[in-house]
Amino acid sequence: MQHPYLPRTLPAELEILVEFALDLRWIWSHAGDALWQTIAPEIWERTQNPWMLLQNVSKDRLDALVQDQTFLSKLEELKQERIQYYKQDGWFQCEYPDCQLGTVAYFSMEYGLGEALPIYAGGLGILAGDLLKSASDLNLPLVGIAFCINRVTLGNCLMHKVFSRLFILIMNRPACLSGPHWTSRAIA
Repeated sequence: MQHPYLPRTLPAELEILVEFALDLRWIWSHAGDALWQTIAPEIWERTQNPWMLLQNVSKDRLDALVQDQTFLSKLEELKQERIQYYKQDGWFQCEYPDCQLGTVAYFSMEYGLGEALPIYAGGLGILAGDLLKSASDLNLPLVGIAFCINRVTLGNCLMHKVFSRLFILIMNRPACLSGPHWTSRAIA
């Protein structure tokens, strides 16, 4: 299946990897690091970024992983662990079970989420990243939004976080909101 943000098709047995890579929980939960390293050790060592790894790993390697029962078992374990994590009620749902609060928008020019995502310059970004992490831990209905200007391409990036999930989409052409102009490279 072709994912709208991934410029390649993954074998059906590995499609869950796209969901894992887009769920930026990997930045602070390192439960999946060994799995990512198994896929492509050299790419993982260079980037520490699952999304970049999925874009750059060879098709032959992906085909080999589909045949590797040990890898598929580990993938299933990680999937079940993630399902259990998201089934848990957070502080917000426990303290305010009847709250009808919609999504809260948090705007910042940068978010310091991790070295693999160089979309921060200093203190403000680190503080904003910590706020998103805390909101995720508490399961707050928070959306983090940033419009970042890249000195070279003047592209915009949209960061979207909803209920413990943070997705980063980078658009190289601000006038076009869909189609082939979306890419997943982090702004340098």
